[in-house]
Parts: sequence; C-alpha cells; structure tokens
Amino acid sequence: MTVRMTKKLQKSLGIKEIPSSINSEKPKFLDEWYMNIFNIRKQWFFIMMESTTFYTIVKPYYAINGSQDFIDFFMKVILESFNKENRDYYFKDFQINEMHLRNTENKAPRRIIVDMAYHAEIKKYEKGKLEIFDELNEIPQALLGFKYPKEVYRDGIKSLIKECGNIIDIN
Repeated sequence: MTVRMTKKLQKSLGIKEIPSSINSEKPKFLDEWYMNIFNIRKQWFFIMMESTTFYTIVKPYYAINGSQDFIDFFMKVILESFNKENRDYYFKDFQINEMHLRNTENKAPRRIIVDMAYHAEIKKYEKGKLEIFDELNEIPQALLGFKYPKEVYRDGIKSLIKECGNIIDIN
C-alpha cells in the first residue's frame, strides 16, 4: 500500500523527507491513497482518498507518533470504512503488510483530493458531527463515469470479498 502525502501533512507529522515515485501502472483497489490536512474554523482534519474510487474519509487531526502508530491509524480507518460501506459482512481486522509513504503525484487524484477538501470546508460542519463529510462520497465524478465514489468503493469491497471467498471460507 502506498500513501501519498502533501508536504503540509508531512511537516505536521514531523516527517523529514519522503521519496517521490511515479506510478507507471494504474493502481488496484486499496493500493494507493492520497492524504492531506485541512481546517475548518481552527479545527484540523485528516482527509484521505482512495485513488481508484475517489472514496474520501475525513477524521479529526491528532499527532501521530511514529510509523507503527500511523499504520495502526490507517488500518482502523480502512476497517471502519469497510464496515460502513459493506452490509453483508462484518470485518474484524484489516492488515497492512507493507506501507510506503510517498510525495503526492501531480495527477487527477491529487486534484480531486484538493476539490474534496474544498467541499469539506464549505460543509456546515458542527463540532463532533463528522457524518456531514459522508456527503463527499455522493459527488459524481467524471473520471468514474459520473458514478458516486461510494458506489465504486462498495463495488471494490464486493470484488475483494469475492476474491477472498475463493481462498477462505468467509461465512
């Protein structure tokens, strides 16, 4: 898994320097995420976006201490999103075997996460009411054939379950 971060986020997390890399192949579902921070009325948030579906997650910002804490945070975020968007199965665990931190690429996903941060900033957020950010996944995206990110993310989860069902008994 690759998490592409902006310089602003790297600085806030105390990360000195991370390498840049360019994807020569189109990433698969969950392979690549874009991440940034933004604020609304002096409250800071993480914004994370899966690069193939543009599914966007917003969480309150807090200081993360070290790479293992970051991986644990990210695993929890993905697990929560799986259980939120999948009605057929409850996931108890999600493991990230390998995570690479990289600088953002100047491609469509980077531009879309900037748009999503803008949309989040103009939401009528009230302290503690993070549900308002769920609406970010109901903005049709041209690069997805004008489908909602939520729909495409759910399809990705279904494909993953189907793929894993061939390996293990999922019942």
